[in-house]
Amino acid sequence: MKMLYNNYMEDFEIIVTEHGNRKPIVYHIDENGCWICTSHHLDAHGYPVFYYNTKLTTIHRFMFMYYNFQGEKLPKGMCVCHKCDNPKCINPEHLFLGTQKDNMRDMWEKGRGKVPTFKGKILDSRIKAIRAFYKLNPNESKTTIAKLFNMNVRTMTDLLNGVTYKHLL
Repeated sequence: MKMLYNNYMEDFEIIVTEHGNRKPIVYHIDENGCWICTSHHLDAHGYPVFYYNTKLTTIHRFMFMYYNFQGEKLPKGMCVCHKCDNPKCINPEHLFLGTQKDNMRDMWEKGRGKVPTFKGKILDSRIKAIRAFYKLNPNESKTTIAKLFNMNVRTMTDLLNGVTYKHLL
C-alpha cells in the first residue's frame, strides 16, 4: 500500500495494490482531523465501501485492519467504531476496536441513540410517556414532538393518531 499527496487539491490517495483494487482511496482532511473518503460510494448507513478480497467492505474497517493488524483479519465479533462519529472518516487514529455492545454504549453516551426499542417496537412505557406529553401539550406540532423524542415524524404521527400501538390507547 502506498500513500500519495497532491498539494493542489490537498487530497490524499491510498492505492491498495496487493488485493487487486484498481480505484485509489482518495480522501481529504477536514478541520477535525477526519480523513473524509471522497472516492467511493456510501452504503445505506453512510459508510464508504469497496471490494476487498472479493467482499464488499467498509473502508474504515479496512483502514483500521491495515494500520493496526497489518492487514490480518480482525478478531471475530469485533466492530470498528468511530471516536469522531463521522461515518465517512477513515482516519485510523479516529477508530477503535470494540464489541457491538461497546459501540451501542458509545452511541448512547454521546446522545446519538434513538428511542429505546425491542425487536423494532417502541417500549410501552415510552409510548405512554409520549402520549401523556401530547395530552399536556396539545398545541405542539407532531414534528416538534418527534424531534423532541428523537423519532421519525411518520412514526410519531401514527402513534399519536392511534394508528399504531392501539392496545395502549
